[in-house]
Amino acid sequence: MSTQAETTDTFTSLQTNQPSPFIDRAIINLLARISSFSDDHFDTAFVILDESELKSLVVLLLQHWTDHLDGRLLAGYLLVLREGKTNPGSQQADDAL
Repeated sequence: MSTQAETTDTFTSLQTNQPSPFIDRAIINLLARISSFSDDHFDTAFVILDESELKSLVVLLLQHWTDHLDGRLLAGYLLVLREGKTNPGSQQADDAL
């Protein structure tokens, strides 16, 4: 469960441009997920990503999500967070929506 202190720490970090362990952990999880990702359209083991390509994919994904923010999705995640149903970054967060 996300604590108010953790949320406040993340927000404060964003306002002051300080590194946030909370956000760093989410990006590391994304890197790990992509590095072992496989579905019908993409298989990391087959394409053999190098570290530079992996990092670039994460940057492109973040840019895409930034450019295509969806208010309904944001509102849904915020509701889940405020109701304390999940810890951000967990599988529960995706399942709750």
